[in-house]
Amino acid sequence: MNRTKTPKIKVIDIFSGPGGLAEGFSNCSKGSPFEIAVSVECEPNAHKTLTLRSFFRKLTTASQRKDYYKYIGSSTLQEQENNKKAMIENNQELWDKAHHETLGSPHALGNPEKWRKIKDGIPLTDKDEEDTIQEAEIFSRIDEIKRTNEGPLILIGGPPCQSYSVNGRNRLKAEKDYKVENDERFFLYQEYLKVIDAAQPDLFIMENVEGITSAKLATGELIFEKIKSELVRPDNKPKERYDIYSLAKIPSSNIKGQGPVYKSNKDYVIKASNYGVPQGRKRVILLGIKRAYGPINTAMEGTPSQNLPKMGELISRLPKLRSGMSEVEKESDTVIRWLENWEANKQQLLNILRDKDQINFGVDRLLNKHLKNTKNSYSSKELKKIKLKYKKKIEIGYSKTAEELIRLKQPIEAQSRTTGNDLFLKTKSATFKPSFAKNHSNLSKWLVRDNELQGVSNHQSRRHMKRDLQRYMFSACWAKAHKDRESPSPKSNDFPKALSPDHKNWESGHHADRFRAIEAEQIPLTITSHLRKDGHAQIHYDAVQNRSLTVREAARVQTFPDDYYFEGSQGWQFQQVGNAVPSYLAKQIALYVLKVMKDKKIVKP
Repeated sequence: MNRTKTPKIKVIDIFSGPGGLAEGFSNCSKGSPFEIAVSVECEPNAHKTLTLRSFFRKLTTASQRKDYYKYIGSSTLQEQENNKKAMIENNQELWDKAHHETLGSPHALGNPEKWRKIKDGIPLTDKDEEDTIQEAEIFSRIDEIKRTNEGPLILIGGPPCQSYSVNGRNRLKAEKDYKVENDERFFLYQEYLKVIDAAQPDLFIMENVEGITSAKLATGELIFEKIKSELVRPDNKPKERYDIYSLAKIPSSNIKGQGPVYKSNKDYVIKASNYGVPQGRKRVILLGIKRAYGPINTAMEGTPSQNLPKMGELISRLPKLRSGMSEVEKESDTVIRWLENWEANKQQLLNILRDKDQINFGVDRLLNKHLKNTKNSYSSKELKKIKLKYKKKIEIGYSKTAEELIRLKQPIEAQSRTTGNDLFLKTKSATFKPSFAKNHSNLSKWLVRDNELQGVSNHQSRRHMKRDLQRYMFSACWAKAHKDRESPSPKSNDFPKALSPDHKNWESGHHADRFRAIEAEQIPLTITSHLRKDGHAQIHYDAVQNRSLTVREAARVQTFPDDYYFEGSQGWQFQQVGNAVPSYLAKQIALYVLKVMKDKKIVKP
């Protein structure tokens, strides 16, 4: 008896980045029903990563995957180049399919000239509204997918979000002559709308930062309200209108002809930690579905987890690395020189923490801030009592930190310690302790799917300034000494004057947690693209290693599988990881989308 094969659910993936969403949909289950039909990304390094991962998904046999593992297991650029050539030659047809999937080269949605004019406040012409060559190729591919598709079609992706994020808006406001109405990134969501109109998907997923719910246009209008209303596509035929849902909460009501209603825009915010992702990441994720399919009265099943893996559980088995030193020539950055610097930093820190002048400065700083923030007037006796309280607080904090410093000892293997490898670092084991696999079974299986690698990729420490290495050592020891606190990392008030950076906002409190250490027993902090600039907000808990996180460590927090290789220089790798949707969260989004499609009989139950 012949059975007709059920058509795959084709996926159009735009603003793809390195492919976090695509990874979740492609691998949401064994024999996933989702198939990426096209991925669109304009940044060249992310596009290379995207293409390589597309290729990896098409390798179905162990012998085919050996070529891939050999490529990402290259430890030198020449070796990598040779292995890539062999990998492609041995699997040319699959490589061509991967390139076809990612359009063969980076492609941008939107007209750069149009956005330049908007940014400069120059009036637009009719020509500015025309598609670019790259856009024409994108929409030609979408039209081809529509014509040949035999099953359902969905759209996933999220426009660039810097202008929507709270931190991004704060930075942009400081720019000279910055005008929100002239920032093209505020309006890139319109390119998403154009794709909806062209593809007319049964369903779409649109992702963005939490700050989009409060971002405003120059008129005072909330950009989020504008986006939601335009995603409905009211200019299309009524049957092609979309209802816009939150994944996080069930709507308070569902008005016929108007769609779902929520009490607050906060109802659209998803906490990644509720879905097993080990960080406090928050994102707005919208689900749009054709109104003709009827209302949805469910949401993603998430639970505030008390069993999220701690930072130490995630990365402790990765090879230990020493930090690099930026103030010496790369050839002079030797282990012996680093050890001398490490010992000097340790001794200097101990001297600082025992210095009465440093303690007294800290007391005066806290007292001045206290007086500035209160309207009370104090007698000399009362001031003395307050100063004694602050002095005791500082002395205890410094003393506990000094005790952790004294305990630090260079392990025997320090003499052969490396700064890692931006390509691949061979090691016997880089997985997890047995307890991790037992306590976090699903995540463990997601992160490590086989043991072919025999090492770890994208695992190289940065080169840090000597002064920053002192601050990192202090932060890591302070966090360990205060690990029982909810936020163990030191704030700016906790830093001795001798360690305070020359930063005009340091004393203001606006960057109170600029140097953040993630304690081993702490849930990791949110990974952001700022890691491309520096690692100050992601300091490793191990003061012996004395460094910030590597790309691979950040990727573990972002729940990318260990065989996920990020192309480009280290800076671009950090940006890709920081901008991505955690792939383990994407998997659960995909499973929920599949459930909705089955409930609505878009696909067979």
